[in-house]
Amino acid sequence: MNPYFFFNAMSVIQSYIYENDTRNSTKFLVNFSRLMRLILENSPKEFIPIQTEEEILQKYLETQKLRFEDRFEFEINVSPEIVTEHAMIPPMITQPFIENAIEHGQLHTIEGGFIHVTMVKQDGMLQITIEDNGIGRKSSEQNKKSSTHRSMAMQITSDRIDNLNKKYKTDGKLVVEDFNKKLETGTKVLISLPYKEETPLTAAL
Repeated sequence: MNPYFFFNAMSVIQSYIYENDTRNSTKFLVNFSRLMRLILENSPKEFIPIQTEEEILQKYLETQKLRFEDRFEFEINVSPEIVTEHAMIPPMITQPFIENAIEHGQLHTIEGGFIHVTMVKQDGMLQITIEDNGIGRKSSEQNKKSSTHRSMAMQITSDRIDNLNKKYKTDGKLVVEDFNKKLETGTKVLISLPYKEETPLTAAL
């Protein structure tokens, strides 16, 4: 996670305090503190339950939405056939792309901005789709910092998928394309991972 997120979060809390906005400062702190605990507890693990990953994304997106004063909407949809308590996922594998959509895709500046995260089980694989209607890759690449951040996120995620493919003999992949191909706006990310389940007994061993 980008360190600037933490600095920006502290600035938001500080501004709420200066404005004596007790309601929003409390809401922001509750989300932020829970998010930090989840990250610290789960980031070192190879896999975590999708249920936990869903909560991390929920808290992260709620925190970002508060930070940008509700300037975008989000949805996280997990297919009913996935048992979120048992199905496993590498921690925070989607977060860099969500962060990129909000920060570098300038989702917070788009009228009717949205980000959608979908997880489905298909052919023995976990298929994750991340869609947003931000300014798109072409426009954001004009910003050198944005381009570098995206390249790093893609390389790190690609390496994680390659390692899983070698370990589980699968054919996972990462595909990034424009959400609106005609206008070259928004971004659509497909992450394909081996579908893995663990019962509480297995997970405890």
